[in-house]
Amino acid sequence: MGIKSLTVADIEEQGPRGPVWVLNSAASSKYDITGELIMSIPGVNGGDPQPLKVLETWLPQDAAARFGRERLLQSSEFRTAVQNGVVTIITPDQAKSILAKAGAREEQARIDDLERHVRRAGAARTISQSNVDMFIPDENGRPQREDDDDGTLKVDVFGPEEDNVAKLAAAGVSDTDEGFKPSFMMFFDKCNNLSDIEALNAMRTRGKFAPKELRYLRDNLKRHPQTTTAIRQRLSALKKERQAA
Repeated sequence: MGIKSLTVADIEEQGPRGPVWVLNSAASSKYDITGELIMSIPGVNGGDPQPLKVLETWLPQDAAARFGRERLLQSSEFRTAVQNGVVTIITPDQAKSILAKAGAREEQARIDDLERHVRRAGAARTISQSNVDMFIPDENGRPQREDDDDGTLKVDVFGPEEDNVAKLAAAGVSDTDEGFKPSFMMFFDKCNNLSDIEALNAMRTRGKFAPKELRYLRDNLKRHPQTTTAIRQRLSALKKERQAA
């Protein structure tokens, strides 16, 4: 069964208290970007805003854990990210189920290891700086508010330069000789050098793949039986969806 996402309105109806479990779904959104997401949360009593970091991982995170649900939902940037599919809100039961999956412990260990070290300076950019305009449209399709000069809302994306799809696109990099985008081939190279469970977790984090990309990974990840089994299952599910359509 797939993930059933919740809206901000759904969370508001539940009241001002409680967790807000979210997934970083930027890679599977229409913007096709990767990395940690940084959003501004309003300060208490008009104080300075504080950053909310949504990690680049397939594990769910309670976005309200630090700030509380009420302050979180006051953030225009958070609401905009949800509306545009860059962040996906899920139920507590769905979060519990994902956290119980095989590989979750290893993925959490990876995150904890990254958090213990100072991250190497990477490409920090807003959505608009990544050639992507993200905003809540009014009835005429224009931004409802103009926080930046171009009317977009600021959501910073942090990630290794080699994995930043938007940067590759902005540089005008063409597809490889195999017919795949350079970002995908770099992803394959990374997976090929990871352990089996690490590669599987990397696929879960990236989320979105074209069928031909899945077939390439299935045929060329030679030392990753768990990963290739998961790929075959995904391809089989896609085939059934096409046949049922």
